[in-house]
Amino acid sequence: MAQKLQVKLAALAAFAAVAVVVALSAGAFKAAPYYQSRDGRVAAYLVQSSGGTNLVLEVVDVNGRPVNFTAFLSGPVVDKFRDVGVVKGKGRGKAAIGGYVAEAAQLARKLGYKPDEVRFGVVAFITAVEKQENETYLLTDIVTIPVGPGEAVGKDIVAKVRFEPRFKIKIGTGRPPDAAGDVAQASNAQNTPPDTIDMGCDSPVGYATCYRYRAVETYASSAEGVPLLVTRTDSFDSKYILQIIHDHNIFLSTQTITSISFEMSFAVFKKSVNNNNDFEVQALGPGFEIVLSQQTEKKLLELSCRFAPGQSTECYYGRSGFTPVNSYYAGDSILATGLVGDVRAVKYILEERWCYIFPSGAVYCGEWRPTDVEAWGVWLAGLWGGDSFLPYAEVSNNPYSRDDKLGYLYQSTLDLYRLGKVNVRWLESYYTDYYKVSWSTLAWSSQSSSYFSVGVPAGAIVNWVILKRFGVVLPSHISKALDSLSVGVSVGTSRLDILSYYASVHMSAKTAVKWSPFYYEFTNYYIKMADQYYNVPVAIVRPFIIG
Repeated sequence: MAQKLQVKLAALAAFAAVAVVVALSAGAFKAAPYYQSRDGRVAAYLVQSSGGTNLVLEVVDVNGRPVNFTAFLSGPVVDKFRDVGVVKGKGRGKAAIGGYVAEAAQLARKLGYKPDEVRFGVVAFITAVEKQENETYLLTDIVTIPVGPGEAVGKDIVAKVRFEPRFKIKIGTGRPPDAAGDVAQASNAQNTPPDTIDMGCDSPVGYATCYRYRAVETYASSAEGVPLLVTRTDSFDSKYILQIIHDHNIFLSTQTITSISFEMSFAVFKKSVNNNNDFEVQALGPGFEIVLSQQTEKKLLELSCRFAPGQSTECYYGRSGFTPVNSYYAGDSILATGLVGDVRAVKYILEERWCYIFPSGAVYCGEWRPTDVEAWGVWLAGLWGGDSFLPYAEVSNNPYSRDDKLGYLYQSTLDLYRLGKVNVRWLESYYTDYYKVSWSTLAWSSQSSSYFSVGVPAGAIVNWVILKRFGVVLPSHISKALDSLSVGVSVGTSRLDILSYYASVHMSAKTAVKWSPFYYEFTNYYIKMADQYYNVPVAIVRPFIIG
């Protein structure tokens, strides 16, 4: 009887402990998440930490059941992307990220911001192992979690993720040829278990295939002119054009939007599936985000430039005038305005190796080797000039030259059009002396996702930097993938009229003419937070005057 009573008391104690944990967990999330995707797939909360600064992942499947997962984290620091840590758990796990948050604060200051004004996207490759008959598969989902280096210090960032893997690959090549002898030899020499926190394995004991995702290369230009708006005119257009004006008025306000983010996109290669080195473009979530913080409004960019054929360009940045270094508009030209930014390309690979895991916890492993999974991503952050983004304006009169940055951007867009990865989207034709096109025009015409309303062609810019500044010639399929990547603008609202202020081109003719303008759009972007494929407009506009 006494023994039964003890069992009952132990059970009640266990139940009470679970109840307390559930109550604490529920109480921790009474506040609204500081970040939430509109489909609810990813939500991030700040809660008081029991010690240090941590990233806690809570991962469930589409039915709300806990997932046994391993997540590989990486994020931007001052000069590159670096691996941040590994999170493992059944439904829940955490990693200490205090060191990374301190480095992210350094990056914020380098870019010109206070740490509490910005958030950086931590990339999470979330994996799970699935057994199907005699085969083992690795499922992979990729998301980004915005982390603020000011607000996160001493806190737990709890990110709730609904696991929806986009691809799976078969893993496990069986027992290596000399494994028995190697393991016998290793078991005698192995006194303490090696650190295995940097990997996941498909089995907890015995022979296992272990894997990891790593950020292995970063190419960066820390102060690069990045066009938010491009107008391409030819000599026929310019005979009729009186002037072209680019206007940018990007702002945050408690009355409209309180944050703006530049969304990362990735090109994912699975060579065993796509033997022709084809890739899928996935938009994962925020890479860099500016928040309103304690202010009621904040101006991010106030820039206006006037381009007139046969004249030098005049620009106004706020109330100050300036002339771009390359300013003369000859006629057959590319006109660009935007911001100065830190733009990067980062390469990830999936590696695997076989291991023998002893019941004692000791591990003996072979060498890491790359799999056929590779991913390239692009990232952009605007440089802060004290009271707004640093402005960028440029004229190129070499639209056919790939040695020229804007020429490369335009020619690479035409290359992608010929490959079927870019569309031409025509706008309404009008007979008039004035025509306006804005970001909202493009987003409405392309019916793009509000998560990725307009694409900034950061991939082609950083690809040109890699080739011309670093002298690195990437394989052709990687180069085409980078050219296909853009950084998306997300403003956290479905109000497209906001975008009309952010970027607009005003085209005036000397007399009434027939305008038949068009622009370009990237095709088949998988926007993860909307779970659909979209075409993404890129603001490269052709006036196309018929006469």
